[in-house]
Amino acid sequence: MFPYSDPTTTLELHRQKVDQMIREAVDHERARSAAGNRRRRFGRWRGKEERGRGHVAATA
Repeated sequence: MFPYSDPTTTLELHRQKVDQMIREAVDHERARSAAGNRRRRFGRWRGKEERGRGHVAATA
């Protein structure tokens, strides 16, 4: 791989990368809006008995 020491080439590569990231973000947002804006939750759901309690590390 050749190092890009020319600032014009480096700037152009940066602009291409930014354009690609913007396109991917737009595609992602479009897919989320088509899915009905439901957010996915990872992990386990907390039950009713666990919602109000805090976590205690040690007993006194």
